[in-house]
Amino acid sequence: MRRFLIFLFVLQVFSGKLSAQSQILGKWLAPEKNVIIQAYEVNGRYFGKIFWLKYPKNAKGVPLKDANNPDPRKRKNKLLGLVVVKNLVYNGKEWNNGEVYNPNTGDSYTCKLWLKNNNILMARGFWGMIYKTQEWTRVP
Repeated sequence: MRRFLIFLFVLQVFSGKLSAQSQILGKWLAPEKNVIIQAYEVNGRYFGKIFWLKYPKNAKGVPLKDANNPDPRKRKNKLLGLVVVKNLVYNGKEWNNGEVYNPNTGDSYTCKLWLKNNNILMARGFWGMIYKTQEWTRVP
């Protein structure tokens, strides 16, 4: 009986960790309300891709490209679908050790994410000792 109770306890703790990890999954609206990032998981690592843009095309009606990418071969990639958050790992309370890419500048930063509540995702990007934090809102 004792082994069974220990098994149930371990199962409950493990299940709680899995559900906490998956809380980041879904779509998140940027504070400027001009982009939605879709968070997803692959093999225990977390990523985010551009799911929606307020202005997905330029004045000529051509889809926006990753024109500021430091790699010239990637400058023709469309922004829609572009992976901009990479390799985050969940440590029990936050997702960290990843990077975020800013297609507006072509710069990448280390980052970490954590949930303020079920509908607010805090995102912090680091450039050395300098950082910027934003609140992202969950969208249905």
